[in-house]
Amino acid sequence: MDFLEIVKNFEKVNALIIGDFILDKYIWGSVSRISPEAPVPIVKVESIEYRPGGAGNVALNMRALGCNVMCIGLAGHDENSKILKKLFDRAGIKTKIFRDKRITTVKTRVIAHKQQVVRIDEEEVRYVEDKIQNDIIKFIKDISGGHDVAVISDYAKGLMAPELTKEIISMLRGKVPVVIDPKGDNYNKYTGATIIKPNFNEFKWAVSKLDLTINDIKKFSTSLIDKYELDGLVVTLGENGVFIQKKDGEYKRIPTRAKEVYDVSGAGDTFIGTFSAVFAITGDCFISGEIANLASGIVVGKIGTATVNQFELMNEMKNGALKDVT
Repeated sequence: MDFLEIVKNFEKVNALIIGDFILDKYIWGSVSRISPEAPVPIVKVESIEYRPGGAGNVALNMRALGCNVMCIGLAGHDENSKILKKLFDRAGIKTKIFRDKRITTVKTRVIAHKQQVVRIDEEEVRYVEDKIQNDIIKFIKDISGGHDVAVISDYAKGLMAPELTKEIISMLRGKVPVVIDPKGDNYNKYTGATIIKPNFNEFKWAVSKLDLTINDIKKFSTSLIDKYELDGLVVTLGENGVFIQKKDGEYKRIPTRAKEVYDVSGAGDTFIGTFSAVFAITGDCFISGEIANLASGIVVGKIGTATVNQFELMNEMKNGALKDVT
């Protein structure tokens, strides 16, 4: 199956996504002067936009590619959770939103002249209570069996408590591939996952080598795969591309496909979403990494938490992208 054929088959993929929901709020405006009150720009607001972030952005990316998506997450009993639900409904994403007493996590970005002026975070970070964890496990058990891939998008906002994460992986492993976008240095809770995809800084924390260089990754990748019983490891390296290693030791370094970089926010979500969609079809780390790398190279050329659709990906391929890949 060639690359174009893989992308055409995204519509057959049924994805289950579990993770931290974030509401991304964008305030678009212009700056013409500095405030007399403090040395800061005055932004004249021109428009306000909301987008799903965190695990919601992974879901949005997979839906934009054509996948059928069920997304499980956490939000508060507030207006922002209602906005989030409407955004999911509008995108055609099935959701199960569990709610507790915390506020819905919101990241507000003020953008003027294609530049981010400031980001404001509203959040309450703590692990979810046992009852919600048990409810999530029961819900996943009730719906499991009809999915081709499961993605855990951990943004360390409180949903992916260690025991819950371990239970989900244990329940799904062997039935579907479980792909992890990790956060923090507690990788024990990811033991038994199929694939883990840290970025380079997260990888350094995971192996406790903060002075590591990109050329040193191979020295520690095998031990991480063995320690956490993985089938593969994917390390995204920003402008330096991607490092991928399989359980058998075979590895590959893929150069970046980005042409212009305007905004890297959400690029990791695009990568993990595309990677998971391809992996559901091929079961191959290298092929999944090549196509996901191409997708994230497209998305960093956009401003804000953006997505890549099937048409854009296929158009890049038709224009010669990935023709050098064997």
